Amino acid sequence: MSYIKAMIGGKSIGSADKVSIDPALGCKNACVGCYAKKSSQRGKNYDRTEEKVFDKDILNRSIRGVQKKGINIARVGKHCDPGDSINLLHSIINSCTDNNFRCVIVSKSLKFGKKTASLLNKGNHVLHMSIGPRTKVIKDSTIISTAYKYSDIIKNIAIRWTEDITQPMRGFVGDWINTMPYIITPMRFPSMDTLNIYDTDYNNFEFTGGYYRPLSMHEDWVSFSDNVCGEVNGEVRCCNCLV
Repeated sequence: MSYIKAMIGGKSIGSADKVSIDPALGCKNACVGCYAKKSSQRGKNYDRTEEKVFDKDILNRSIRGVQKKGINIARVGKHCDPGDSINLLHSIINSCTDNNFRCVIVSKSLKFGKKTASLLNKGNHVLHMSIGPRTKVIKDSTIISTAYKYSDIIKNIAIRWTEDITQPMRGFVGDWINTMPYIITPMRFPSMDTLNIYDTDYNNFEFTGGYYRPLSMHEDWVSFSDNVCGEVNGEVRCCNCLV
């Protein structure tokens, strides 16, 4: 039996990624080149979601333990999509709010809900609606629509565009990127096969730390580079997306 906890771990550098809270393990989005699937110990079973058990006391203790280490923010949805476990997500948000602990919800599949919006506002939490890597499970246009509905109610929201910045900007991205707050996460690829699927030039990447990471940025992306959250040519960039 696996309980929902605030967990410190991994090699993440971003302030919200040092701690994660997952309502489940596994994800149904089947994103091509999924980072979490590569790092998960579930292997092929990652495409099947297994929800964890919510125990308020256990989660609260884990949050307080993290706070004692000087950390007061966590990512919700590192090894799952929390939008697929909405009741558990609401319980997590409530616990974070009760402990004055901020969370960043990262999701593709989250549907619009007034209750979710209210809970996010109450705790001054953050919502990142994520577009990319590729998936056939949910359309980019649906994610955009959901983000706009939330943006009418909550103040801390952005669209997280995970894109291959070594290539020209996709037309869909260009049409929408300036219409609401955004974050650009440069795509890193777990294998040469995945690079080929995205039809990208491997000469623009360096294999390090288990991934092919971009060495350069196409000119289409340069004017947006202040909002990059990720690694380019060995430099880890932060765009203060949690402010």
